[in-house]
Amino acid sequence: MTLQSMSFIFGALLLAVGILGGGFEVKEIKVSNVSIGVRIVAGIVGLFFVGLGFWQQLSAAIESVPAPGGSSAPVGSSTGPPQSAPGPPPKPAEALVPEQIPFIADRGRINVGELYVPAPDHKALAISYSRIGMITGQADVETAKNGALDNCRKALESAGIHNKCELYAVGNTVVYQGGRPPMPPRPWFRSDPSIERPVNSKDVPFVNADDRSRIEKNYLAARKSKALALSPRGGVHYALGALSQDESARRALEICGHMAGIACMIIAIDDVFVVPIPTMMNAVGFFQSVGNALIAPGSRDNVARRLATGTRGWSAVATGANGLAGVVPDAGSEQSAIEGALADCTARDHGCHVIAIGPFSVVAGAVGKTP
Repeated sequence: MTLQSMSFIFGALLLAVGILGGGFEVKEIKVSNVSIGVRIVAGIVGLFFVGLGFWQQLSAAIESVPAPGGSSAPVGSSTGPPQSAPGPPPKPAEALVPEQIPFIADRGRINVGELYVPAPDHKALAISYSRIGMITGQADVETAKNGALDNCRKALESAGIHNKCELYAVGNTVVYQGGRPPMPPRPWFRSDPSIERPVNSKDVPFVNADDRSRIEKNYLAARKSKALALSPRGGVHYALGALSQDESARRALEICGHMAGIACMIIAIDDVFVVPIPTMMNAVGFFQSVGNALIAPGSRDNVARRLATGTRGWSAVATGANGLAGVVPDAGSEQSAIEGALADCTARDHGCHVIAIGPFSVVAGAVGKTP
């Protein structure tokens, strides 16, 4: 019997005593006649217990009503701290594919595929910008993680390289949180003797003195194959001593993209520049026709299409006062590209000036060199 039922029964019994004055029996309960005073007290107490029973019934009904939004929590109740909004779903498990590991040499990728992937657990793989560390057949996961990181650090120390090691895989599952570095579309570089010239740190555009010093000290003296990547934000990164030019370009772009957070450009392979480096105007950034405020909106797609037809040599873009553009791809020299773009622009607009040479946005250079 519930407390609610007992309140009703006891209250009803006292009310009967108050009204009838006793002299009755209910099952095994016999109530004798009572005085007026006792009847009054019994009636008051009986009303109290009957009211208590009604109150308990009402409370139970309220508690059974679901909270707004489908919650099972009682209205007005506090079941703990408010729950935060659900975060993004966890990243799905990614299987380890050796050919997709960033930064490391092709030989390192091959070793991972041949030695690490088929090896027994517990195992882990750590990577850096230039070396890897792996360990297999350990007693537990934590031992494997620590061993991989330690082997990676030892490999860097042995080579005299100051890089950071990070876990890339535990078992055959990728755990690396850095994501894939942004990369430009292929081809990453072209061989074009008409624009190639020896790398000179003084000619690398929009980089600071420290970067120029690193190019002189580290890049120019390094053995082939090597590649120099330039960030749109002004930093340079390189990969040295690779087995092929394609490998050096990939690694330089991956490192540069990871550091800059944006796709970079290969400007040199081995000891020569492989993109047109302006000498008659100052390069100030990577050129894009899309969204370019100096080009009329209706002309931007046409500029991009005309530049895309170029496969060799120099190119230039000039715009006039109304944003109409002149474009020359495949010119034989920087001078002829500039002159051709200005002439093409003048046929459409007035007040023309050059805004791009090769892959770079440009501004007027030193006095005497401005076209």
